[in-house]
This record gives sequence, C-alpha cells and structure tokens, in this order.
Amino acid sequence: MLLTFLISLPLLAACFIGLLQSKHVRVIERAVFVSSVLELGLILSLLPQVVTRGSVEASALFSLDPLGAFLSLLIALVGFFAAGE
Repeated sequence: MLLTFLISLPLLAACFIGLLQSKHVRVIERAVFVSSVLELGLILSLLPQVVTRGSVEASALFSLDPLGAFLSLLIALVGFFAAGE
C-alpha cells in the first residue's frame, strides 16, 4: 500500500497543482513542499522493509529493490531540498 502511494503521490500532487490558478503562488509552494515531505517520509518508512526483505512488492508490476530504494531516496532528498522554504 505504501509503495503504491509512493508511486502515485507525485502524479496526484501535479494534478492538484495544475488545477490551481497561477495567482495562488503561496498555495502552490505549500503543496510542493508538503508533497516532497510526504514523498521523503514514505521512502524513509519503506527503507527498513527493503533492507530486511530484499524487496517490497505492491503488485506484479511494481516492486522496490535496494537499488530502486536508494535512487528513490536520492530523488526524494533532492526534491525536498529543492522545495524547502
């Protein structure tokens, strides 16, 4: 369940931000920051499972192995620091 949300969170955030008008800059900035914090929190909560099990599977199509977890962590960290206030 967490892996599915980890995959879909950026898409949901982009759709939400796309629906906002450009004059709501403060709301857009907050939405980007909140989504980056959630993304970082999700990947940090999945890391112990990946370390102990070797991989985490959401379905037959989606799984997270150690390399994918490492890359996801790097992407989430860059997104967090880029969106930081």
